[in-house]
Amino acid sequence: MPGESGQTEVNSMLTRIVRFGLIGVFATAIAGYGTAYAQPDDDDMDDMGGDEGMGGDEGMGGDEGMGGDEGMGEAAPADEGGDEGGGEAMAEEGEAAAGAGPALVLAKGGIAIKALIEVNLSADMVAKPFSIAPDIWYGVSPKLTVGLVHSGYGATGFYGGAGKGLCLAGEDNGCAEVYDNVGVEAKFLVLGDGPLSLAANGGIHVLSLSDPMFLDLKVGVIGNYNMNKLNIGFAPNIFIGLTERDFNKEALAVPVYVMFQANPKLGAGVQTGISGPLDGFGDFYRIPVTIFAKYAVNPKICAGLAFSFDNLAGKDGSADYRSLNLMVGYAM
Repeated sequence: MPGESGQTEVNSMLTRIVRFGLIGVFATAIAGYGTAYAQPDDDDMDDMGGDEGMGGDEGMGGDEGMGGDEGMGEAAPADEGGDEGGGEAMAEEGEAAAGAGPALVLAKGGIAIKALIEVNLSADMVAKPFSIAPDIWYGVSPKLTVGLVHSGYGATGFYGGAGKGLCLAGEDNGCAEVYDNVGVEAKFLVLGDGPLSLAANGGIHVLSLSDPMFLDLKVGVIGNYNMNKLNIGFAPNIFIGLTERDFNKEALAVPVYVMFQANPKLGAGVQTGISGPLDGFGDFYRIPVTIFAKYAVNPKICAGLAFSFDNLAGKDGSADYRSLNLMVGYAM
């Protein structure tokens, strides 16, 4: 069939574009590694945003990086005075988080906006669906940040997937509705003055606004361990169904990532983990694998790309399930 042949060619072309794009990103990262070592010592880098960079310790994936709902260019936490806004804290790196890796919460009064463009790249389903999912975070105090969440990354901590937020492909291409999910979350910093940072994370999510409506309680932890240029993050969480319990039961997500900071602006890494419903977990668990890169355009604007195999090694896993997330973040 000509239509199927044309779709196959589009899939092949997009796959090649993604592959070459990622190769270019990692080649740049490797080249940047040498540049990073040519820079001043850590003690002399305060004005540059620190070793792990990405616009400062807060990085581009937020503190928890891939589990980071606030992600991509958040401000580091302010000291107890907490008067400075997000933008200033980003530029200054934040004394409370110095040397501690990306910050898990915003400075008091800081605002971070992150928009993800989510595109399905699965076999025979390219751009079916695609969506724009914004997450908005506000620093209530030096330890407490609250936010409005739409993206799959913001909700579960996993990159990948498509169709959240504003789903623009239409009902025939995988969108249940144009707007069908939203969540309200809070993050409270528990530990944040050393290489290990921890924050309690939870909230209420409407997974589907359609009839029937799926309302869930989210409970989780966000963690980040910084080892100079290497950052390890994790964000285990569980969703507990509050409505339509016959179908909307508990689901577990355990994302983990490793990111290498090539220089103060560029970082790249790999994310994996496991997720699935607790009821029948062995029959439905997923193990995705994501390759991602993030770049700090300036202390306030960040951009990133994540290419995911949405279930590479889980139950009935296959490389045919793919997606692309493009990210833009702004902090003020």
